[in-house]
Amino acid sequence: MVVIYVESPLAQVHIDGIRDDLREWLAKEIAADARRYAPVDTGYLSTHIWPNHDSSRVIASGAGMPPNADAPAYVEYGTRPHDIPNAFGWGFTAHHPGTQPQPYLRPAAYTRRVIPPSAVHSISNRAPR
Repeated sequence: MVVIYVESPLAQVHIDGIRDDLREWLAKEIAADARRYAPVDTGYLSTHIWPNHDSSRVIASGAGMPPNADAPAYVEYGTRPHDIPNAFGWGFTAHHPGTQPQPYLRPAAYTRRVIPPSAVHSISNRAPR
């Protein structure tokens, strides 16, 4: 952990602004990489990954009717063999053989990144005077 001594409240506001800008930039970068790494079957998953600007998180939306919110996790981590009761609403139980994991979010999150010079330049222009 890095501790920074801040003498002026204006400097703290500047540091908070830099942190927020970098967090938003990083969320956009991770979302773009996750879209690129997502496995493509129907293409739904790769088109439904985006950064949430309020919390600087990356959101992957599930597919289906109604949408299965856990579907992106099933793709990321895989599933073991399981039974699906009332499959397709037809009243029978179907056996699913399970799926292999196809990670796309973790590789995107763990990718080493370099802050582009344009971001550093714009940050330095915001310094309090």
